[in-house]
Amino acid sequence: MRNFMVTSLLITQIIYSTSCMASCERPCKNFLMKYFILLSLLLVSSVVSAYEPQLAVGGGFILNRPDIKYGDLSGTGMSAHEETSTSFTIGARVLMPVSEKLSFRTGLALQEKVAEISYDFSGVSAGAKVKVLEFAIPLNLQYQLHEKFSAYGGYVMDLPINEYCDPTGALPDCSFNEAAKVTHNLNIGGSFHLAEKLDLELSYQHPMKAVLNDVKIYAWLLQGFYKF
Repeated sequence: MRNFMVTSLLITQIIYSTSCMASCERPCKNFLMKYFILLSLLLVSSVVSAYEPQLAVGGGFILNRPDIKYGDLSGTGMSAHEETSTSFTIGARVLMPVSEKLSFRTGLALQEKVAEISYDFSGVSAGAKVKVLEFAIPLNLQYQLHEKFSAYGGYVMDLPINEYCDPTGALPDCSFNEAAKVTHNLNIGGSFHLAEKLDLELSYQHPMKAVLNDVKIYAWLLQGFYKF
């Protein structure tokens, strides 16, 4: 049953990455094609591997810290500030052991990332909250350092599926250019094995590319996972 669920998750990733190719430009298509091949190899290895894969489901919170390029505001009387905000993540995690302590780590998560900014112009306050709903697919290696702790790191691909902007204060409306088709993050984290079937994880995602216009979102994730 567990192998069937892992295989189904990998097939879902393959189908989704393939469907994204139709709306991507050439660099994006080339990347997704390589990713498609990698997932296919993982699917085969999950079937023939001597080690049983481990499936877990869970979710948690994201602490978002945006970084936005404003241009030169000197002499305008305007000041701008990024605000830290929270959002959510929920999904499935798959560990595919390649040795007793080393595992390949992937999965599929639905998450929301948020960039909140406030402006002050001659005492008048305004702002905007940009929200991006996306699928996140990690490609990580995980190593068990202790019976109760493992460290992991690697790459996370974000595939935005919806984005919207809420104005605040004196700002009547807000808009932005279309979100990137694919965004890339470096990822590092730790997994605390609290019980036989329960993990608590803390990780950091460092964006390699802006998700909207000149907006990058640095994210800390706190998640709990139940292991099958």
